[in-house]
Amino acid sequence: LQTVLFDIVSHTQSFHSLDELYTSIHILLKQELRADNLYIALIDKQSDQLRFPYCVDKTIKDQPLIDNISSPENKRLSLVPIRRNSLAQFSRSDLEGMEARGEVEIYGAMPEVWLGVPMLIKGDPIGVLVVQDYDTGLPYNEEEQLLISACADQAALAIERHRNEQAIQESERRFRKLWEKVDMIAVQGYDENRQVLYWNDASEKLYGYSVEEAQGRLLEELIIPEDMRETVITLVDDWVKHGIDIPPGEHV
Repeated sequence: LQTVLFDIVSHTQSFHSLDELYTSIHILLKQELRADNLYIALIDKQSDQLRFPYCVDKTIKDQPLIDNISSPENKRLSLVPIRRNSLAQFSRSDLEGMEARGEVEIYGAMPEVWLGVPMLIKGDPIGVLVVQDYDTGLPYNEEEQLLISACADQAALAIERHRNEQAIQESERRFRKLWEKVDMIAVQGYDENRQVLYWNDASEKLYGYSVEEAQGRLLEELIIPEDMRETVITLVDDWVKHGIDIPPGEHV
């Protein structure tokens, strides 16, 4: 079990795309338990929808998105673990009874066993991971439930990390686009080693170095007078390593 959990963590930290992440999780689960039929659904809060970016099921090609998921009138089965905020497992007889009482709506064929786990970030669901077994009525045991839950937890963290990275990239793109159009204010960006990451057109006009010439070079080589370089290097290092603010200053 420990080895499998380690594999789950490794896979969710080394993916290149979300499609690759979903596929690797499915492969891992299929190696350990009955998980031929698996889907992942993610909440879109803005549109109040549940979307299905990954679905492998022998009875249907895909799952259509679910609208109005916040409405109590929406009875789709996929919403049950999300609303309960906990694992939910049902047998065929459970599902038939719930459907007959109008408690749930089931899309596709009726499985012998259905198990859904909410995908949580800081206790709040961002989606659900579901496995379905159409061939045997055996419930998933405690160890299998633990593996599925671990996959759901790690997938949620990986998806959140991916979303944050995309948001940062988009923010950087907008930032660059904004400052590239401002020709009256020189703006530069540096890493912790004082190397140039960003250099706008106004910086080129002010300091005489093109973007190509400045990229990767050191702050002190480009814009700091020689007699001040050691002081600036010390100030920047103290700021990066110890959080000591760099005092304002002016060179005359």
